[in-house]
Amino acid sequence: MAELLSQGELDELLKSLPLGEGASSGLENQTGRGTKAYDFKSANKFSKEQIKILYNIYEIFAQLFASALSGILRTNCQAEVGSVKEQTYYEYINSLASPIALAILDIKPMGSSTLLEFSPMISSEIINRMLGGGGGGVQISRTFTEIDLALLDRTMSHITKLTDTSWSKVLKVDTILKRIETSPQFAQVISHNETVAIIAINVKIGESAKGCINVCIPHLAIEPIAKQLNTRLWYTSEKSEVDNNNYEKIKRKIVNTKVNVSAVFSETTATVRDIADLHVGDVLQLVHKVGEDVIIKIDDVSKFYGELGVIKNKFVVKVTDTIREADGEDE
Repeated sequence: MAELLSQGELDELLKSLPLGEGASSGLENQTGRGTKAYDFKSANKFSKEQIKILYNIYEIFAQLFASALSGILRTNCQAEVGSVKEQTYYEYINSLASPIALAILDIKPMGSSTLLEFSPMISSEIINRMLGGGGGGVQISRTFTEIDLALLDRTMSHITKLTDTSWSKVLKVDTILKRIETSPQFAQVISHNETVAIIAINVKIGESAKGCINVCIPHLAIEPIAKQLNTRLWYTSEKSEVDNNNYEKIKRKIVNTKVNVSAVFSETTATVRDIADLHVGDVLQLVHKVGEDVIIKIDDVSKFYGELGVIKNKFVVKVTDTIREADGEDE
């Protein structure tokens, strides 16, 4: 007769079985999918709509940044948004190397400070070119000097003003550069467990220097303005802003713009000897016929035909016809 197991031995045998794996595999067989662990500490706080709006805002910022940096460094610069991702502040700040150029920005009416990070390659290229170097994509391995920080402070002060323009379609903001830190440990603007959105912008300076700048926006910062971060307001406000604000402003500027207007005869040719032998009282023979229209130019561009005349002892030109594109090309 087979030996029976006691209750204690049965309990020990059941404890030794991989019940977790067996249950999981059984569940997968029944439902066709497994379970996934969820970490409540790193829960997603940014909605998809908010992520999209941030992408659109900093897409404008990237275009303005490339244009401004090209003017500062006198070289071609390109910038585009690479990604917008969500993570904890601890994960972000722990991934930064030291030393690094980290600007702390105060953007009103946001609820907390935001960060603007220049990668070591980008900050090195900016310092190199502003000191008269030719660039070349060489990264500075030493710590920043006082001169380096002064150059970065000047550059970032100019660039942070672009934040106001890029956010203008959503709401009016006022950005102030509080300070620049070179160590991530001294940039504790929020607690480590807080959720942040990281906007990565890929930057290329010249032909060889490539890096990125990262914008770190805590979720606490956008809580006071959460209602404005929606795509409906973004697209409905775009047309009204152009129509109401810019149309009259552009019209006034165009109407009051001064241009040079000149009336010229038909061109004639002369040799260098003829010009060198000219004296006071000499007469130049023109190919322009009597009664033939003169050409009226607007900033050296031929636009009209005109007829010469005199009114109150002053020479005047009467517009007689418009120069077509074909006529202008022939002349």
